[in-house]
Amino acid sequence: MVEDTNIKFHEDEGLRVEREPFIHIKVAPVLSAEEAEALLRILDGMDWQRRKQSFYEFDVVVNQHSQEYLKERLVRSRTIDRAREWLEKYLGTRLAPDVIVDLHRYSPGTGVGVHTDRPTAEARFVLNLSRSWQPNQGGIWVLSSRSDLKPPVHFLPPLHNTGFGFLTSAVSYHALSERSFSVTYVVVLRFAIKEHKS
Repeated sequence: MVEDTNIKFHEDEGLRVEREPFIHIKVAPVLSAEEAEALLRILDGMDWQRRKQSFYEFDVVVNQHSQEYLKERLVRSRTIDRAREWLEKYLGTRLAPDVIVDLHRYSPGTGVGVHTDRPTAEARFVLNLSRSWQPNQGGIWVLSSRSDLKPPVHFLPPLHNTGFGFLTSAVSYHALSERSFSVTYVVVLRFAIKEHKS
């Protein structure tokens, strides 16, 4: 897991395409305020258990039915469709119709080490849901084109109802710094890539 040092934060509204350290999109807000709050309440009510591997540690949902219920809500609200449209339009790719939805909870002591997800060829959209996040709580997304995190590096705070999307590749390194306290939920939408246009 990575540590936070001398990080400056900003919040963009709308959708923005970033070219460094690899091409990705940032969206804020992703959902209506009402839908974001409703999802938070659903996630708060779920049962979670800790999952730990060599380079990550976070909480996952115990009950598969709960995960399917949240996925159906994302379908009904067109969140999945909009994420697919953003990824195809701005990242120059054509995606398969199916989606995998992963739910993570980041609580104190959790985080993700620097990695890429190659050889998996996916487009991913990451939605952050939290309450009153502050920098001293940790849990900051780190994007880099290098495993040693040398510049250029991009820091994305897990602000409530914000998201970012990218394509998995040999240079799409990403990590999540260790969470100090409080909780952030992350909804990861994973789309298989059918064709990369650029």
